[in-house]
Amino acid sequence: MGRWVLYSKPECELCEIMQADLLAVLGERGAEVQIIDISGNSELEGRFGRKVPVLTVDDEIVCVYRINEARVRNRMNRP
Repeated sequence: MGRWVLYSKPECELCEIMQADLLAVLGERGAEVQIIDISGNSELEGRFGRKVPVLTVDDEIVCVYRINEARVRNRMNRP
């Protein structure tokens, strides 16, 4: 199912929405999501900048800003 990571920042409304939506979708399959705060991490801030939230699986970007349920489900079904 892959390693799911949500890159976010504190006090980010879009981040909170994506996290809730994502947990609902991934929770159906028992997948876990690691949530990483990019604040203060120069490497991650350089990589994502203001483009958060960002959802990745195995370092592949799946969604940016809002969850795309079809893309998430499609990626979950890959071997």
